[in-house]
Amino acid sequence: LNLTSSGAGRKQIETIVHLVASAVEGLSPRNVKITDQSGTLLSRGFSDDSAGGKMNDNYSYKSRFERELEAKVVRQIEEVVGHDRVRVNVSANLRFDRRTIKEKLIDPDQTSVVSEQIVDESSTGTRSIPVGPAGVTTNLPEATGREAATVSEFNKKNSTRNFESSRREIILESAVGEVVSLSVSVLLDNRRSQILDESGNSLGRTNTPWTEGEIETIVGLVKAAVGYNEERGDRVFVGNMPFEAAVEEDKASDIEATRVRNKFILDVVRYVALGLAILALIMLVIRPMVQRLSSKPADLDLLMGMPATIGELEGEELEIPTERESGIPSREKILEIAKQDPLKTSALIHTWLRDRS
Repeated sequence: LNLTSSGAGRKQIETIVHLVASAVEGLSPRNVKITDQSGTLLSRGFSDDSAGGKMNDNYSYKSRFERELEAKVVRQIEEVVGHDRVRVNVSANLRFDRRTIKEKLIDPDQTSVVSEQIVDESSTGTRSIPVGPAGVTTNLPEATGREAATVSEFNKKNSTRNFESSRREIILESAVGEVVSLSVSVLLDNRRSQILDESGNSLGRTNTPWTEGEIETIVGLVKAAVGYNEERGDRVFVGNMPFEAAVEEDKASDIEATRVRNKFILDVVRYVALGLAILALIMLVIRPMVQRLSSKPADLDLLMGMPATIGELEGEELEIPTERESGIPSREKILEIAKQDPLKTSALIHTWLRDRS
């Protein structure tokens, strides 16, 4: 069968089994096997009287009942031990046959009179009473030898009572799927708590077993969750062992914490190096440049103080003083000033040429 994501139910599988069996003469439904596209066996066959189907129903009910109890226990225990830190297995012994039990209960302490018969006989006057040995001779009228006794009054009373004790008749019919007994096993992982430093960074997790008192409390929670009945013979066991997956998770967590710590150290080193580079740039490049730019006005003023016309140059003395004596910069200084401010330099040269012409 090529199934969709929703799959096929047991009723659908059973219908397909009987359709296939009816299409082939002499083929029994119990000999029909159905698989899906991945090779999973969907049916192990159904007998002609559907006894196999009934067995599958019972097994499905038992499995569903056990899973529901397991889910109840897991939901409650995970609130204490943490998510995915508990494993629960429930084995239920269920009775699927229907039983009728009749009980008659008699209470001897509670009785009532069912019937009563009272006989009361009385007589007055004189009458003879046979006296002597019993026999025919004594009772004959002509018998002599002994006188008959006489009595003047006679009373006789007889009472008969019938009692019946209180009784009750109880008829019990057991439901299909009645719980005969339960067996529950619970496996707890060790206690694992985060260890944080002063900055709130994770340093790992603890790995300590649960105490006996805590395990006893968890046993009580499990019993309450599954409806524990001691008279029924239910059993509950709670054990504590470290999970292998949790140990591997701790190792991965330690590796991740080391990676984060190393990344933090590298970031700090990177920022410190960047700060030192910026400081070196300021001290070695920007600061000298600022000092050089701040000296421009004085150099330009010095250049502007030179003779502006040819007449002024001819009126000067032929002795050319030194830079220190005259305050006029040297040739190299003038070229440097011209490079720094070419506009003013070109204006000054233009003025010189115009005066010369």
